[in-house]
Amino acid sequence: MTFFRLRVRRAGCVTALAFLGFLVALPVHAQVARLTVQDARGRPVTAVRVGDPLRVVVTVRPPAGAFPLFPEPPADPTVDSTALRFGEARVLALDRRPPHLEDEVRTDSAVYTAAVFSLDSARLGPVEVRLVAGTDTAVVRAAPVLLEVTAMTPDSAALHPPGPPRGFPRAWGPPFLITLGALLALALLALGVRAWRRRPRRVRMPAMGHLPPYEQALARLDALARVPVATDAAAEAHHVELADVVRTYLERTLRFDTHRLTTNDLDAYLDGETRVPDAARTALMGLLREADLVKFARRRPTPDALAAARDRTRAALGLVQAAQAPPAPTADGGPPTAAGDNGPRTTDDGPR
Repeated sequence: MTFFRLRVRRAGCVTALAFLGFLVALPVHAQVARLTVQDARGRPVTAVRVGDPLRVVVTVRPPAGAFPLFPEPPADPTVDSTALRFGEARVLALDRRPPHLEDEVRTDSAVYTAAVFSLDSARLGPVEVRLVAGTDTAVVRAAPVLLEVTAMTPDSAALHPPGPPRGFPRAWGPPFLITLGALLALALLALGVRAWRRRPRRVRMPAMGHLPPYEQALARLDALARVPVATDAAAEAHHVELADVVRTYLERTLRFDTHRLTTNDLDAYLDGETRVPDAARTALMGLLREADLVKFARRRPTPDALAAARDRTRAALGLVQAAQAPPAPTADGGPPTAAGDNGPRTTDDGPR
C-alpha cells in the first residue's frame, strides 16, 4: 500500500513538472498577458475622467493545447461586495472575443467595460488569466497600467452663479384621491335618491273597516282601478295592494292570520278547505305568486295585465263568497247571523 501511494504521488509530481517545463520552454511572448486601456472608440488612452466608462483589453497567447480562462464579472455588477475589480477599476461587463491566429500563434482576448472612481490617478491591474491544459492549470498576469484621472468639474470661467431654487412638484395623489372620493360619494347619493324615489309606495285607500269582508274587497278593487299606473314603482305598489286585498279578505272570512304566512304556506293551508273552491284557490294563489314576482323579481306588467289581474281577483273572491255556508239561525230564534265579521262560523270540523 505504501509503495502504491509513492507511485501515485510520483506520477502527479512528474505531470506537474512536465507542464511547468513545457511553459518554461515556450517563447517569452507566449507566456505574457498584456493589458491595454482604450476609450469608447478603441483608441489607447493614458488619462480618463471619473466615472467615464473605459475599455480594458486583456490579450494572452496560450501555449498549444492550453485554453485561457478570463475573469468573469458577477451577474449584478452594482453589488459592491461581489464586484470584479482590476486594481482601482470596477469591471461592469465582459465581451469575450474569438481567438485570432497569426503566424501559427494563437491570441485570445477579452474586452472589459470598467469605470474608475479614484482621484488624480488610478492603477489598473494586475489581471490574472488561468491557462488550463487537461487537468493542469497555470496562471499568467497582465502587468498593471497607471492612468491619470481628471475631475469632471469645469473651469472656473465656465461656472455660473446659482439660480433660484426650483419649486417642489405638487403632490397630485391626495387631491386626486379626495376628488375621486367626492365623486363616488355623489354617485352613491344619486343612486340612493333614485332608489328612494322608485321605492314601492303603498296605495292609499279610504277607510273601509265598517264594511263586510266581501264588500270591502270589492270597494278596494274599485278604488285600485282608479289609481293611475305610469311608473314601475306604481305597478309594484298596485300588486302590493292587490295581494293585501286577497289576504285581508281571506283573513276576515276564514278567521285566521294570512299575513304571517308565505304564499306556499297559505296554499298548503287552503288545500282541502271546503269553504274555498279549488278553482278559486288556484286563481288566488296564482295572483299572489304573480305579486311576489313583481315585488321581488322586478317584473313589470303592462296596464292591461294589471286590469286583467284585478278582474281575476274579483272573480275568484266571488267564487269564495258564493261557497260560504248560508247563515244559520241563532239559538234564541232570532234573526240569522250575517256572514263576515259578526261572529264565527260552525262547520263539520268545528268553529274556525
